[in-house]
Amino acid sequence: MKQDSTIRGLAHIGVMTADMEASVAFYTNHLNFTCTHRQFLGETELAFLEVGNCIIELIARPDSSQVNQLKPGQVDHVALRVEDLDAEVERLEKDGITMFAPAKDAAIFAGGIRCVFFPGPSGERIELFQIN
Repeated sequence: MKQDSTIRGLAHIGVMTADMEASVAFYTNHLNFTCTHRQFLGETELAFLEVGNCIIELIARPDSSQVNQLKPGQVDHVALRVEDLDAEVERLEKDGITMFAPAKDAAIFAGGIRCVFFPGPSGERIELFQIN
């Protein structure tokens, strides 16, 4: 028998970074996140970034040489919901950020959902996701 759950949604997404300062600057300067908290847990540095109801936890460990080698169970990408995909791509490209594919070639899913991907400063994949 299924018991009542108190789970209410996603709390945050953890993203490994090789360069904490570059990652915080990227998310705050280009994607409008605000850094709400930073701390060390032993030698591991954490930064929490928020925009809307999305929270990203950046994680920097002393040995980040394997930061881009995904293993089973690790996060593949972070998807950010946008109101206007084309306008957001144009804004980011003016900031010097290159999409993996042009917005005109955005993947289109059922219901007119469109998305494009671009790399973050540590190689993480970031998706812009528009629901029509």
